[in-house]
Amino acid sequence: NFENLNPANTLWTKQYNLYANVDTEEQRYLDFEKWWGGFFLMAEAEIHQIVDGLFIGNRLERGEFQLEDNRTVDLKKNSNPVVIFASFGDNITPPQQAFNWIIKTYGDVDEIKRRGQVLVYVVHSSIGHLGIFVSAKIARKQHKSIIASFDLLYKMEPGLYEMRIEEDPNQYGEYDFQYKEKTMDDIMAFDDGLEDEGAFMPVRQLSEATDLVYRTTVSPWIRMVNTPVTAEVLRQLHPLRVSHYLLSDLNPWMWPVQFRADQIKEKRAHETPLDKDNLFVSREKNMSRMIIDVLNNFRVTRDSWGELMFKTIYENPWMKMMSNFFVEEDEEQKMAA
Repeated sequence: NFENLNPANTLWTKQYNLYANVDTEEQRYLDFEKWWGGFFLMAEAEIHQIVDGLFIGNRLERGEFQLEDNRTVDLKKNSNPVVIFASFGDNITPPQQAFNWIIKTYGDVDEIKRRGQVLVYVVHSSIGHLGIFVSAKIARKQHKSIIASFDLLYKMEPGLYEMRIEEDPNQYGEYDFQYKEKTMDDIMAFDDGLEDEGAFMPVRQLSEATDLVYRTTVSPWIRMVNTPVTAEVLRQLHPLRVSHYLLSDLNPWMWPVQFRADQIKEKRAHETPLDKDNLFVSREKNMSRMIIDVLNNFRVTRDSWGELMFKTIYENPWMKMMSNFFVEEDEEQKMAA
C-alpha cells in the first residue's frame, strides 16, 4: 500500500534513477532496497492494539490508550518537551493530521501552560513521509537542529512554539534555529476544519464490527490449520520476496546475466559517459518525464475517486444516522457503568 501511494516512483523513477546513474547508484540502490524490504513479525495482540488504539479508535489523543499492564497513556501527564515534525509533502501524515491532536488533547494553549509542558512543531514544505525519518538532507538540517536544541527545550517557558531553522550566513553547512510562540489558531490554519473527521466514526464502528466477526468465525479456523512451518512458507512466498528471488543468484536462469554483467562493468570502466546535452540523452529524459506525468495523473485521478467513494459510503445520511445511534448507546452504557 505504501508503494502504491506513489506509482510514478515505484514503477519508474526509482528504477530510472538507478540505470541513468548505473556507475554510481548500484550499491546505494541495493542497500536501500534491502533496508526497505525488511520486516518485523508482530503478534495478534500488538496489531490489534495499534489498529484499535491508534489508527481506528485513536484513543491516544483522548487519553484512553492502555498498555498491557492496564496503565493508561495520558499525553497531558507527559513531563518532557515534545517536538512534532511534519511535512506538506507527506501524503500519509500531513501537518493537518500531525498537529490536530494538540487541539483535541489540550483544547487551548492555556491548558498546555497550566500543565507546564513545552510543545514545538517543525514544518517542511516538500519532504515525503519516509524522508522525514531517513533523508540525509533532513538529518543534516532538521534532525541536527532538533538534537542540538534538547537542553534549551527544557529551559523554555511552557507553551506552544514553532521551530524555524535557517542556514547560518556566517558558516556554511551550519544552521540557526529560533522559536516563535504560537496559538491554536495557527494549528487550525493548516486545516479547513475538523468537521470532515466525523466520517471516521462509522469507519471505526464498521471496523470493530467486522473485526468481531473475523475473530469469532474466521480466526479460529486459520489458527487451527496453520503451523510455524506453513507460516514460514507463506512468508517466503510473499510476492515482494518472490519477485526478488526470481532476479537473484538463487535463480539458475540468472547466472548468464551475472556473467554478462561482469563483462559489461569491465567494459564500461574504460568508456566515457555521454554528455548531458547528447540528443539521445535529452530524448531519454523527456520520455522519462512524460512517463512520470502519466503516472502522476493516474495517481491524482485514482485518489480523487477513492476520496469520492469514501465520502459516498461514510458521509451519507443513513450511515450518519446509524453512527449517531451507536454513539449515543455507547455513551449511555459508559454513564451506567
